Formats: sequence, structure tokens, C-alpha cells
Amino acid sequence: VRRAGHRVISPGAVSSLGKGGNVVHALRSLDLRADDRVLLLDADVHLAEPLAVGRLLDALVDGVALVKADFGRLDPSGRHRRLRGGRVTELAARPLLAQVDPALAALGQPLSGQIAARFGDLIAVDHLSHYALEIGMLLAMRARGTIREAFIGDLRNTQRDDLHLSRVAQDVVDGFFLATGSASRPGSRVQVLGVTP
Repeated sequence: VRRAGHRVISPGAVSSLGKGGNVVHALRSLDLRADDRVLLLDADVHLAEPLAVGRLLDALVDGVALVKADFGRLDPSGRHRRLRGGRVTELAARPLLAQVDPALAALGQPLSGQIAARFGDLIAVDHLSHYALEIGMLLAMRARGTIREAFIGDLRNTQRDDLHLSRVAQDVVDGFFLATGSASRPGSRVQVLGVTP
């Protein structure tokens, strides 16, 4: 991404509010105009074509509020996985999204952490902490414009154990209910985070 001439910003200190907290911290630190384009990428993803993330920015045209990466998922041996999404996507997110917006459920990778959006749109919506970030952002950004996908090729990401994925899935479920106005689960760690103080 740097080689393509883009400025790269890492969140720095890790937030106690997880991935969502790190993204909000990074957004708060940026001095950008509303129409500046922002690209968010997961650090544990290994792309076959690293410069393909530029396709996310290319798809961010007028009327589009959010571009999510679509990609082929490779297993550790380099073969394509049978399911389009990961385990949390297929078992938790996709069935929930189908209840409120079938178009969101039909996205290839609705929980993809590789996204492009305009700074003004990103700071205009509340974000959710921890691993609820992506489902919350998806549900919030649909009110700001079209959500589009851009194919960025094949990728391999770090395989997580079932215990870790159960925490991720719980955050996604809690985040879905919080973002859709349902009561949050007692004991949920997911919180609403505003970008502007």
C-alpha cells in the first residue's frame, strides 16, 4: 500500500476495547477532509496480490458509502475453501443479516476487515467495540449510501482456534442486536463508540 503512494497509519497503542477501539482511536487521530478516502486493512491477512487493495478505493465512487473486500479464501495448503465466508460469517453473521437485509447477507465477505470509505462517512456513524466492529459498521453505513464489494483476489489469514472464534461470534451477535436496536445481552463487552468526542 505504501508502494502505491498511500499514507499508512497504524493504531499505535492497543485499546482495551479491541479492534473497534483501535479503529476509533486511529480515526480520531486523523486530520482529513470529509471526502478523503480511508482504507482499513486487517494486519493478519496475507494477500496474493497486495496492490489489489487499490480496487477497494477504485470502487468508492459517488453514492457508495462503503466498499467491502470480497476474496477467495485459501486453506493452509493453498486450496480454496468450500464456504465463501469464514466460520463466524457463515454460522452467525449471515443468518442474522438475512433477517434485516438480504442484500447484506448476500455479500461474499460481510465481516471483511478490508474496507474503503470516505472519512466523513466513517466519523458520522457510531462504531462498535471489539469484533463487533464490522457488523456494526455494515449496518450503520447502509443508511449513508450504497454498500459495494470489490474482489481483491485470494487471501490466507491466520487460523484461529475455536475458543477465540466463540468470543468473536459472541461479539458479532451482541453487536448485531445492539446495532439493530435490540436490548444488549447482560454481560456483553460490546460498547458503542463515537469517533467525535
